[in-house]
Amino acid sequence: MKTPFEQFNEPVSAVASPTVNSQTGRVSIPAPLEGERARIAFPAAIPASELGSGEHFNWVWEGYAAKGHSCLLTGLPKAGKSTLLGHLLAKSCDGGELVGRVEPAQVLVVAEEGAGLWARRRDDLVIGDNVRFLIRPFMSKPYRPEWEGFIEYVTDLVVAESFDLVVFDTFSSISPLRDENDAGRMLEALLPLHQITNEGASLLLVHHPRKSDAGEGQASRGSGALPGWVDVIIELRRFSAEDRSDTRRTLTTYSRFDESPDEAVIELTPDGYQHVGSKRDAKQSDRMEIIGEILTSGLPGLTPVEVRDQWTGFDVPKPGQRVVYGDLQEGYTRGSWQRSGEGKRGDPYRYFLGSVSILACSPSLGAGNEYEGCEGGSDA
Repeated sequence: MKTPFEQFNEPVSAVASPTVNSQTGRVSIPAPLEGERARIAFPAAIPASELGSGEHFNWVWEGYAAKGHSCLLTGLPKAGKSTLLGHLLAKSCDGGELVGRVEPAQVLVVAEEGAGLWARRRDDLVIGDNVRFLIRPFMSKPYRPEWEGFIEYVTDLVVAESFDLVVFDTFSSISPLRDENDAGRMLEALLPLHQITNEGASLLLVHHPRKSDAGEGQASRGSGALPGWVDVIIELRRFSAEDRSDTRRTLTTYSRFDESPDEAVIELTPDGYQHVGSKRDAKQSDRMEIIGEILTSGLPGLTPVEVRDQWTGFDVPKPGQRVVYGDLQEGYTRGSWQRSGEGKRGDPYRYFLGSVSILACSPSLGAGNEYEGCEGGSDA
């Protein structure tokens, strides 16, 4: 019997000719056409000059899911992973925005949930027939041969039906893993998935988090081999963990791509998810809403100190004085409210709602003087 080394060094005549994948350009050299090794294909060595430009990636979901690459979405149970996925699938029909651009795409979803739940999302969100489902492909945990056979089947579907995105929702419910903390077993389950991305599809794995919060990029349950294997990690969290009625969610991203946003806050509205901005932007938006309730209409207005002094009885904690000052300045720049005064000792800035003809007023109006005699008064 030949040793593995002797088998790998058989004459070239013992192997088939190299093949080129028409979609990805990937070159494969089949193994010797004998015995068990007839199933294996090895990539050819590529010169550095032929690796391509590296400047452009084909995004299915811009910044998150790229063709030929993998993405991991982790979030607490019932925190909105399936809702987010549903909106992504709905936009994949004609394209749209979900933080980044979602391109029209053919999508295959391998789902743990029953057909009834997905039918309800289909009707609520208008998911089109560009999305197809494999519902609960296993009745019990598969073993490695079944798993590898299934991945080969999915890969064949990708090629035959030109799927742009393949989703496993959730990975843990479908995979053969019986111990998610075993790094070796985790890699054994993950490596066959390269077949899907090698055929040019994007792969999105939906997964559950650890029981306790972990470090950056380590929120996913089980071995660290999983987040280390994927190209993009998305961690989904409630914006306000203590407020279950808050429809905002924070997407924190760890990625090999410069195009991926580090953080994004999205809010579920009757028109779908709206991009709020970063977490800092979302918090400032909350504070600006409170400031709008505190400010009075017309002159003389309130100073930053007075605004903060009146910050009582609101759900949003009272911010520091510098934060209030910055928010007032930002609101004034945006035109959310008006300002009077010179911003100096004895004549501080005062902020108010509505508009007023400042030119018709006394130059010292902002100092808190009486304004009844100001020509024109307030237009509020």
